[in-house]
Amino acid sequence: MKFPNLTRLLSDTENTKKDFFYFLNVIVLFLVSAYIFFAPFPASAVNEITFYSSVVLVVFLIISKKTDFSFETPLLLPFAIFVIWAAIGIFFAVNKVNSSNDVYAHLIKYIIVYFLIVNYFNSPKRFIFLIWLVIISAAIFSYGGIVYFYLLKGNSIHTRFTNPGYVPYRDFIYVLATILAVYMLSINTKLVHKTILTVCIFGTTAATFLTQTRNALIALTIALCILLFTKKKALFLAGILACILFAFTPAMEGRFSISAITSYKAERMSMNRLFMEMTKANPVTGIGFGMQTYQSEELLNSYNQKLPDKYKQGKPIAAPHNTLIDISARLGIPGLIFFLYIIFTFFRMSWTTVMRGRHDFIREWGLCITAAFTAFFIQGMVADTGFGLQAFVQYTILAMMTILWQLNTKPDIMLQPAADVPSNPHAWYGHNET
Repeated sequence: MKFPNLTRLLSDTENTKKDFFYFLNVIVLFLVSAYIFFAPFPASAVNEITFYSSVVLVVFLIISKKTDFSFETPLLLPFAIFVIWAAIGIFFAVNKVNSSNDVYAHLIKYIIVYFLIVNYFNSPKRFIFLIWLVIISAAIFSYGGIVYFYLLKGNSIHTRFTNPGYVPYRDFIYVLATILAVYMLSINTKLVHKTILTVCIFGTTAATFLTQTRNALIALTIALCILLFTKKKALFLAGILACILFAFTPAMEGRFSISAITSYKAERMSMNRLFMEMTKANPVTGIGFGMQTYQSEELLNSYNQKLPDKYKQGKPIAAPHNTLIDISARLGIPGLIFFLYIIFTFFRMSWTTVMRGRHDFIREWGLCITAAFTAFFIQGMVADTGFGLQAFVQYTILAMMTILWQLNTKPDIMLQPAADVPSNPHAWYGHNET
């Protein structure tokens, strides 16, 4: 397989007549690809330029009726309900200005990213290209970060590869890229691809372990166990990861000691109780979608004082570090229900692709993406996922599943029952042609 260029990728579904609008679509695909590639990097200027440029061009193409851009997805209704409720919450928010800003910056914007990915990576070739983008980007960032943080900056191997010493929350992209790369390695046959993927897996896995983030390690382990159900080769890959884990064990032993886990549990309980108290006081509308509201010491202290003495914090931590508690605190119980509706819809799509997929490609990649979302959800139980790279990872996974779901509905000759196509789950879409 030659690595597909953007023009060939675009020709999968668009009119191959190379007019002005054709090249505009090529540019959009390039911009969205750049946005995805640079997502892990602290390059906000690049991200903003690629995002807004692609949005402007897509709007122009939609107005000109020169694109098949579609909003048809099972997630449209859950997204709409969640956004509407978040917008209603602005009127009852503690910090109305910040809430109005965050409804766009940390919700609507990522839903737009979701639709851009769904519409511009909506063929099997483009889907694989998207997978490669995520893997290569995360691997480059992992290796570059490790070299910078430990070799150039001189940090000890025992120092966590996270904030403030390095950019935080990157374990979300490390875990996602590792899961995707492990599955890609299990289905690829060419030596060059296996070599590249092995190098990528080593980098993203090493970065995951060096963050010493317990939930990321647990999430990655569970996700790989899910893949074991269909890919026996994953047993070998799991062995590789186990060796990496053994190599980095001395750097993490303090994080897994009994005292560290006990202290961690007590801290989490105190945080959870504080923000659950916040939900209890604002059960319907919450405190507002704005995340800067958490920075109010007066607000935090007022709820901290209501807790039993054993749960009171000397200085309250300004974040719940739990996605479900975070949503309920900011948007109330209805907001949590609407968020769970999004998750329910994802798993309903997952069931369709994995159990009723019309081809091995859809079924097996459906299981892989389900494993990736399971890992993300586990990570989200002890981390904030409503902003930044975490939100990008969430909506990218949702977009990947949506693409598979859409492919499964297309009456295309390439999507015949498995008995009518080659057994290789990648042969049917021209894997060896481009």
